[in-house]
Amino acid sequence: MQCFAKQSVYFGCGLVLSISPYVCHSAGAATTTTLAIQNVAQDVAYSPQIHAILKDPSTGAVLQGNGAYGGYGSYSSSLSGSGPYYDIQGYLDTGTSGILLSQGAQQGLGVKLATYNGTPVTYTDTGLGGAASYNVSTPYDLSTAQMSSGNYDQQPPLTGYTNDIGAVRMETSTSGGYNILGMPVMQGKVTVFHPGNFNDLTNPIPTTSYIYNPGTPYNPGSLNSDPGIVPTPYKVQLSFASFSNSSLIQPTGAPGPVEYANPFIGPNPLDPQGSTAGIPPVQLALTEPSASGGITRTSTGSFLFDTGAQVSFISTAEAANLGISENVSAGTTTLVYTDTGKAVPNQFSPPIAGAGGSSASPAGFYLDSLTLQTTGGQVIKFVNAPVAVLNVTVTNPTTGQPITLAGDLGMNFFESGGLTNNFNSGFQWFTLDQPNGLLGISPALPLLGDANGDGVVNNLDLATVLAHLNQPSGGLWSNGDFTGSGMVTNADLAIVLNNLNTGSSTTTAALLANSAASVPAPTSLALLALGISAALGLKKSKPANHKQALRQ
Repeated sequence: MQCFAKQSVYFGCGLVLSISPYVCHSAGAATTTTLAIQNVAQDVAYSPQIHAILKDPSTGAVLQGNGAYGGYGSYSSSLSGSGPYYDIQGYLDTGTSGILLSQGAQQGLGVKLATYNGTPVTYTDTGLGGAASYNVSTPYDLSTAQMSSGNYDQQPPLTGYTNDIGAVRMETSTSGGYNILGMPVMQGKVTVFHPGNFNDLTNPIPTTSYIYNPGTPYNPGSLNSDPGIVPTPYKVQLSFASFSNSSLIQPTGAPGPVEYANPFIGPNPLDPQGSTAGIPPVQLALTEPSASGGITRTSTGSFLFDTGAQVSFISTAEAANLGISENVSAGTTTLVYTDTGKAVPNQFSPPIAGAGGSSASPAGFYLDSLTLQTTGGQVIKFVNAPVAVLNVTVTNPTTGQPITLAGDLGMNFFESGGLTNNFNSGFQWFTLDQPNGLLGISPALPLLGDANGDGVVNNLDLATVLAHLNQPSGGLWSNGDFTGSGMVTNADLAIVLNNLNTGSSTTTAALLANSAASVPAPTSLALLALGISAALGLKKSKPANHKQALRQ
């Protein structure tokens, strides 16, 4: 499976510093600090990727072919030259429990398919369109190379594949498909992500991804190529849920593909009262307008943290807790307030497609907020948070009972937009520390006076301040309240005037790269798409013009 925002930081003393698609750090208040992020994109154009190679376990020889097999199907024209090619560029997907090869990569590299007592081994995942069957490979040694700013769609030298995973059995597509590198390549590692910028799809800056052994030192001198483990001031505790199910493997008794547990924000959804019961869940809030001023409802749930999802979603049960129901008429789904039947405002319908070829266009809407609790007591609050309403149901491998995921937190909350709406990321780095079960977050840096978050203080920002001057601001940076006073005043006007014509239209990703100091779901959560990702249908496809459809 497989986001971004604008922020306000609430200091413990009551001072609120609202920030746009950037963040400010509280300097030592003893009480709760809230990092409020506004302007989250409905969807993003890309999701993180990584490079990989395969080796014959008996000889150590690297598998090579004469075609280029990117992460988007059989063969890709992205790589230049005549080959031979050995690189597999695939989606780095925490929502996938295993590893999936496209048919092109499998055939082009000559990956052998496993048999058991003379019968081909298959693995069945359940996706949006029903069950999908995949072949299973024989074991191969897999190693990954970093996805740096200089090698996207480029084949790294063989010496760059230093993250050795060991021998793995992979799922392989029977037709087309995608290369998806899930939790097995991140198991026991710390994965570092630097959000890209896709607001200009003619010149996108992809997200860079790095996988390190624990303890690898931070390297601020090489942020664009080898940053090491970047320190993050905010950390969110994770649980891990394993959906591995041997009943999905045929013939019975055959060895199946490699799988590892997937990360969730909140208690393990398979055992919510167990040892992870104390992990704070994702908190949702929505206000239904009424004559008396509005009814605010809240709900909580364990959400899959999904770097493969370009759209985020909540289940129909979570939506019901917020007073939202689906109204289906003539094949079209509309979201309505349950008690009045009135349509929820500002709906959208993102087209999503899964690894098995399934697709859906669920209805979506904007939450008042989606909140994460950090280990340090701070609160990260996404304001006006867009989510689709979608049920992804998997099987609890222990009880055999179906379980519907409460939700999926995808990359539209972490990366810039590029498909439906353009917003810069609220973060400069985020990390997955798998051994310690932590999601690390490093907010982006603010540009004082930049009300609209475009990276420049100009007449547009001045016009915003003048339009709201001497009016209540709601504490929002986007209204021109840079001091957090609750009113737009002459002090805010002075900030804009003092910073007028500062900043740069250079993308946020490029700026931050130089300033580091300071979406039937696979039953196995191979998940879900192998991962919910694949399964959900956040599309894992990439057209040649880089204007990719959503994948999950």
